[in-house]
Amino acid sequence: MNRKDVHTQFSLEFKETISEIKKLLNVSSIGSSNQLPILGICLGNQILALSAGAKTYKLSFGHRSQNQPVIDVLTKKAYITTQNHILGIGTIQQ
Repeated sequence: MNRKDVHTQFSLEFKETISEIKKLLNVSSIGSSNQLPILGICLGNQILALSAGAKTYKLSFGHRSQNQPVIDVLTKKAYITTQNHILGIGTIQQ
């Protein structure tokens, strides 16, 4: 699958979900009294980006690794994470 196909495929597969998220983003837009914090992790991040009008693209090499240390700067605790990044998010089209 080439880079252009990724955006098209995601947009089609998650068309209903993207439509619902767009509604949430409109309800919680800046200046609205109904502002909601929204966070997406992994696929959720990509769906949020598509809902906001951004394009996704496949990274040339991606990033897959296990046992990546992350330090919580507030508590000074270290955590071991697994990371798998194959898609990037471009700029939001206004």
